[in-house]
Amino acid sequence: MKFTIVDQDKFLKKYPEIKNSFNKIAKTICSKLKITKPYYFDVTFVDDKKMKQINKEYRGVNKPTDVISFAFLDNKQITTLLLGEIYIDYEYSLEYANENNLKIDYEFKLLFAHGLLHLLGFDHANKKDEKIMFDLQEEVIR
Repeated sequence: MKFTIVDQDKFLKKYPEIKNSFNKIAKTICSKLKITKPYYFDVTFVDDKKMKQINKEYRGVNKPTDVISFAFLDNKQITTLLLGEIYIDYEYSLEYANENNLKIDYEFKLLFAHGLLHLLGFDHANKKDEKIMFDLQEEVIR
């Protein structure tokens, strides 16, 4: 799996190891799910203002959120090598990590795994699916 990180605000200069962490998570997910195709996706880091705009436009929610994924899936069947896009709100994530005494690298890895699993068709709309998805995302970030 290959991905591009878009960081227009140059926020990730403070976290140069994040791309290596994301690569490791993507490889672990591929291994666990037996994915062999060379899928591509984008990860974009945005601020609260941009995330609020995206959230309002696509979900009708007028506030920022930590991560949004846009999967290019057709009825849970991956039909293209381009999986989709993940947006991570770095301001929201920093605040959440600080409020909950979490390391920011842990929070970014969790959000990356969460977003990637959404691109691959996982969801957490009910308790059963939530447990499957959340257990897997915790497993792959360790």
